[in-house]
Amino acid sequence: MNRPFSTNAPLAFGATDSETISIGEVISALMDRIAIIVGLALAAALAAFLFINSLVETYTASSEIMLFPQREKVLGSEELFDSSKPDEMLIATQVEVIESRAMAELLVDTFELNENPSWNGEATPRQGLALWIAQLTGRDAPRELTGEEKWLNAVNLVMARTGAVRVRDSLVLSIWATAYDPKLASDMANALRMTYIDSEKSVASEASARASSWFKQRLVTLEQELKDKERAVAEYRQSNGLIVASGSTLAEQQVLDSQTTVSKARDALLEKEAQLNQVIEASSSPDRLAEIGMAVGSTQIAELRRHDAEVSAKLADYATRFGPRHPQYKALVAESEDIRAQIKDETGRIIQTLQDEVDTARARLRLAERDMDGFEQKLSSNNQALVRLGELERDAEATKEIYENYAKRFQEVNDQASLGLTPVRLVSRAVAPSHGNTPSLALSLMAALIAGGLFGAAAALLLNALDDRLRTKTDISRKLGKAVYGVIPNQKPAVFEVLQQSSGSTEHRAAARRAAKPWNWLLDNKFSRFGEGFRLVQKYIQFANPNERSHVVAITSAVPAEGKTTNSICLARSIALSGRRTLLVDCDTRIRGVSKAFPALADKFGGLVAALDSETQVSKLAGQDPDTPLHVIGASEGDKHAEDIFSSPKMRTFLERAALDYDTIILDTPPVLALSDATALAALATQTLLVVRAYHTPSRLARAAIEQIEEGGGQVSGVVLNRVQANSLGLFSSRDRDFYRKIKRSYYSQ
Repeated sequence: MNRPFSTNAPLAFGATDSETISIGEVISALMDRIAIIVGLALAAALAAFLFINSLVETYTASSEIMLFPQREKVLGSEELFDSSKPDEMLIATQVEVIESRAMAELLVDTFELNENPSWNGEATPRQGLALWIAQLTGRDAPRELTGEEKWLNAVNLVMARTGAVRVRDSLVLSIWATAYDPKLASDMANALRMTYIDSEKSVASEASARASSWFKQRLVTLEQELKDKERAVAEYRQSNGLIVASGSTLAEQQVLDSQTTVSKARDALLEKEAQLNQVIEASSSPDRLAEIGMAVGSTQIAELRRHDAEVSAKLADYATRFGPRHPQYKALVAESEDIRAQIKDETGRIIQTLQDEVDTARARLRLAERDMDGFEQKLSSNNQALVRLGELERDAEATKEIYENYAKRFQEVNDQASLGLTPVRLVSRAVAPSHGNTPSLALSLMAALIAGGLFGAAAALLLNALDDRLRTKTDISRKLGKAVYGVIPNQKPAVFEVLQQSSGSTEHRAAARRAAKPWNWLLDNKFSRFGEGFRLVQKYIQFANPNERSHVVAITSAVPAEGKTTNSICLARSIALSGRRTLLVDCDTRIRGVSKAFPALADKFGGLVAALDSETQVSKLAGQDPDTPLHVIGASEGDKHAEDIFSSPKMRTFLERAALDYDTIILDTPPVLALSDATALAALATQTLLVVRAYHTPSRLARAAIEQIEEGGGQVSGVVLNRVQANSLGLFSSRDRDFYRKIKRSYYSQ
């Protein structure tokens, strides 16, 4: 009997499956919690007003200085100015110096702030709400403090109310001071600036004095050290014979001289040996005897040779003329032999002389070589000493260079100190401010309203995101995935209006209360939005199963107090007024809401259990609504004790019999999560409608109810959104069909 149908058709009538959130929905969420937004904005404005009203007026004055103004490098530099960008850390360090406790202590002593009650902590200036609270709590009385406590409090307060800040990325520092008196503020700023400049000058002067004293002491030490090292060089040179003359040492000159002597001795020896060899070779051949005289530069052999030649010529002549036996011939032969003996003796003497000269030259060479070896050994020894001498000379030269650098720097420091240069330049002096620090009340209130409103809007959107309640048709489509059959406006304002208009006798008031019932009010206002909502639900029911001759509609809710019974009665009356045969069955046997709405019909035919047991035609078991063609079968007091009547075959048979007499059968069931009866009835119905109360029903409960119905074999065909504020129907979402209803207000009576 229960036939699931597609929800695509109902979705086409205004629901959406889009996950996007429109601007209209955001505005709607904000309007839903407009009270929070307005409340937070007003609270912020009130807090701002009270806060500003309680502030005591303070004044801030500032003086500007420039750090490291092109740091003059008058001495020891190729450039007159050093325009390099100073280190960021150095600038931050100067700011810390200005904000230091030492500077604050100097200001306290200068202005005697430890004797000022507003600075030493004896009394705190208050006004407005702060003064009223202090007077109320007794905290406005002056406190008794010791001199040390006053001084410490004043120093701490000065540190909090003075400071320095860098002006953008420049070298300028703005030194500021805040006080209750504008004149005191400017005086403190100027005093802090002067104190800082004086301290910088003092530090620079002390640094120069310390540097000068240190340089002076260091120069004395270096001078003595240089003298000692130069003396050590001279003594070492003298002790090792490393005396320098003509650019070289004595040992080097001796080696050079000995080398020259050896070279000359060797040349002389070679020359004598050559003469000796030449004479010896010439003496072996009579024809070469003339070379001997030439070799040794002697003329005696040449004379003997010439005389011998003359004698030989005479011998030849005498041999021809007189014969070898002639006495003159023999005398010439004897003379020739004597001459040759003399030549031989002279040659031997010359050879011996040359041999003696060779021996003498060789002895001289050996002596020169021995002297040269001694000088070279001494030079080698001196070279080893020269290594050490070089070390001593380099050490002395390094000390001399250091001494000269220190002497130059010492002179620069003294000259720099005499110039009196300072790394700080005054840019502007502090003047008494004409305006205080308290912000404008109007601007503060405006800013507080805006900030509070924005915070309220954020809170509203956050609450909206955390809110799990079903509020709109879009929520139902997105969170439940079900079609929305109808949106029923909240009728409580209209009911109150009817009750307020009721006056007079008890009968009139009773009639008014009866007319105020939603199902009775519906009869008097058929063409209202309230009535139109139920007519729309009726159309959805008919369109869902157009081929069904009879529609069995189970109306339920997740939890009580959702308006399920009211919707059942109003829907049943609306369908009955349209001309369709309609039966309303009170299946909520515990609460009996329908039966209480029609007390005259509740027990007229014995109740629902009796109807299930009876085989009489169903139309004869139902009572007639006195105001509409609607038929009603109520539940008696005894029906609440019946068990499992809706899951029995009798209920199915009863519905089949009722379908023969009625076009539409409305079953008012218990809440799904309260009793299992609703699950059983949903399985028997052709359609099941879930009533949810706008801004009340959590989506998790509605989903749980739908899951329970579907697990029991039923199918939730659609959802009815109940008790929606009529003035907010589709107000901001163009995707909501009711958005366009506001342009057709003339078609509704209310």
